[in-house]
Amino acid sequence: MTRLTDTIGKGLNRPWLITALDITFLAVAISSLVYAVVTAPRNGIDFLNYYQGAREWVEGSYSNEGGTLSTYPPFFVPILSPLALLSFERARIIWLGLNLLAAGVSIYLVLCYFTDWPGKAKYYLALLVVSWAPFRVTLRVGQISLIIAALLLGTLLARSRKRKYLAGILLGISMCKFTLSFPFFLYFLWKKEWKMLITATSLLLILTQVYALRLGVSVVEVVRSYAAVLGQLSVSRDIAYIGSTEIKPLLVWLTRGDDVWANTLFVMLFLASLIVMALVFTRRPEAEPIHFAILSLFALWAVYHRTYDCVLYILPVALLIDLLIRKRHVTFSIFWLLATGLLIVSLPGLLTSRLGISEESLAQSISGFAALHIERVLTFGMFMSFLFVLWKEDSPNPRPR
Repeated sequence: MTRLTDTIGKGLNRPWLITALDITFLAVAISSLVYAVVTAPRNGIDFLNYYQGAREWVEGSYSNEGGTLSTYPPFFVPILSPLALLSFERARIIWLGLNLLAAGVSIYLVLCYFTDWPGKAKYYLALLVVSWAPFRVTLRVGQISLIIAALLLGTLLARSRKRKYLAGILLGISMCKFTLSFPFFLYFLWKKEWKMLITATSLLLILTQVYALRLGVSVVEVVRSYAAVLGQLSVSRDIAYIGSTEIKPLLVWLTRGDDVWANTLFVMLFLASLIVMALVFTRRPEAEPIHFAILSLFALWAVYHRTYDCVLYILPVALLIDLLIRKRHVTFSIFWLLATGLLIVSLPGLLTSRLGISEESLAQSISGFAALHIERVLTFGMFMSFLFVLWKEDSPNPRPR
């Protein structure tokens, strides 16, 4: 493997090849950005739900028992409420602008967190993020994933600079999509970051109270209703095989469709992962950048997520680039950076949505089956690999700030 890495390094150390790669990456990134921005105004399916929910809540017609945004936490609705003051067309354009801003802010915050990068590394990270299918899908459907990623990155940077209250506010807002941010909340709870946690929890309680007051119900009733919604979602048998990173569809296949066994295996895997993360993190407490990359991957495979949520890959990918810059785990980093190139095309969506191949047809062949599950295998494989590498490191070697 070392010889292979040296060969690749010598092959890439040619000016004409480097220039060609730079131009190619730039062309792919610009094409991805232009396509997303141009086609986004004709889509916005998810943003339509956000807008309708916000408008219903402002008008007082939102149902606490099952409103338009019933699967989202109640404190999310008041945050969206300013959108209801605008027309849908204007609000959709502003939302697109906010997502583009969130993408830029996410890249900027990562570069602030990982210091001492050469200009070329910064250039490639920015182009990679803009080239990803998750970036395009987020913009086109009007999702909130990019905004949540920016909030989480802001939380990490504010915490590293000892601004705990600001970190708590950002963490609290990021809980609007807690399926992405819950591992970070648990991590700070494990770390006993009380200022952050109290600030975040207080903000959520205030927003929930505002939500309840507008609808004329009690906070207890709000919490009870949302708990019932989460309970229904947890027992639902609906599983998304296409464009999904959660591990459960693979477990369903392994158990030949036995939901009981699949759920049992998932719970065991989930709990075992929590225990292993606690052991590894305790052994290497100074390696927080790797901790956060692992938490990002854990969030993506442990809970239902679609392609757009993979924008959170920005943390693991930034870590891999950082390892390469510091000449640590070079072969490991090159392998996984090449693997994350799959995010540029998103094979499951390309084959089914673009080429029109049915899921049933793909599942009949080994290659088709692999393509359907490639994103969840990538996510879980990176998660396990990061844990293994962190555990195998003998001596603490914290990254300089």
